[in-house]
Amino acid sequence: MQNYYKLFAGLILLSVIFSDTAHSQWVQQSSPTDSILNCIYFLDSNNGHIGGRNTFLSTTNSGSNWLQSSVPVNTEIVSIHFPSVNTGYAIGSAGKRFKTSNGGLNWLTLPDDAPFNQFDIWFINNVTGFTGGASGKLYKTTNGGQNWIEQITSGFLNIRNIQFTSPDTGYISSAQRIWKSTDGGLNWIITPPTNNSSELISMSFSDDNSGYAISQLGTLQKTTDGGQNWITNFGFLPITVYLSIHSVNSAVAYVASQNNGIFATSNGGLNWTAQDIPSFTPKSVCFVNQNTGFTCGFGGKIFKTTNGGGIFTSLISNSNMIPVTYNLYQNYPNPFNPATVIKFDLPGKSFVKLTLLDITGREIAELINETLSAGYHTVEFDGSNFATGVYFYRIIIEGDDQKFSKTLKMILVK
Repeated sequence: MQNYYKLFAGLILLSVIFSDTAHSQWVQQSSPTDSILNCIYFLDSNNGHIGGRNTFLSTTNSGSNWLQSSVPVNTEIVSIHFPSVNTGYAIGSAGKRFKTSNGGLNWLTLPDDAPFNQFDIWFINNVTGFTGGASGKLYKTTNGGQNWIEQITSGFLNIRNIQFTSPDTGYISSAQRIWKSTDGGLNWIITPPTNNSSELISMSFSDDNSGYAISQLGTLQKTTDGGQNWITNFGFLPITVYLSIHSVNSAVAYVASQNNGIFATSNGGLNWTAQDIPSFTPKSVCFVNQNTGFTCGFGGKIFKTTNGGGIFTSLISNSNMIPVTYNLYQNYPNPFNPATVIKFDLPGKSFVKLTLLDITGREIAELINETLSAGYHTVEFDGSNFATGVYFYRIIIEGDDQKFSKTLKMILVK
């Protein structure tokens, strides 16, 4: 019996000394509804909004809590946009338009319903915005949605997406083509054609020049020069139904598919990698930066990632012995394919940020961003979703009385 207690105490001690934490890709958030959620929009890293079947959801703390508010009339919310923290707009089925002036706590039905179904909404500022939808109808308001004026356009078919990257520069996807405005939506010019024969279902620009578009069957096209040229027949996505695309920058983008979850690229769409979200069918995806993103969909489910959704790291900590100094060690093996180990030392409780950089020094992923206890720490990094090449990993440590930073090179060979 005495040996039993010794063994039991030893197991408890080991559980304190060693801890193994899996830094998961997508983490499910607490949702107040099980209704289908169709669209998601984040104004910044804290303030986000979701529209769904007869429901609105809002967060002010990066998804830690979601507050539900009701839709004034029964409808399917299909698009939502906030030009500022308090002012937001949404559209629902049958041409219904809605507005909030208190950050989504309450919504009012705007007058003057559209005669056709509307698919997207975008506001340049708190009072000037556009909606577009079936039959190529584009509407504009300059008084916060009190009045809507049909714009005189030629050639628009179904308008699926509207996005302005600046007060002057805006884009519209209509059928197989992208239209562009450089005067705040007063005039629209069709961009050069591509060989895409499928209707575009989603479009996303990360700045005035860089954007992606995708058809429902997964045909991709992208531009890096503001639509003067469109690149097609690049990358590969499996045949399925695609619903949403979000461009973080010219290299990083995410798409939501109805049957295969989330796909991501980190090399401009040349390669796409499936990201594991078990038992989830997404409808929309939105990223606030290249690391932090959200997706929502069927069953009222909401997921969040803080590491780009495609990196799985496992952190193993040993607090039995305390090192004397801070240190970051060369990863092993190096070169590696696809996994490698990174070790670092903490002489005291410290805030640790461990990031991955590309060859230009641009941060492309966040591996650790949290406070850790003193000890020897080991990170197992899986680079399956990254292309062959030279990368750097950088650690920034902030302890009670000192700071430490170090950058080392590693090589991924596939």
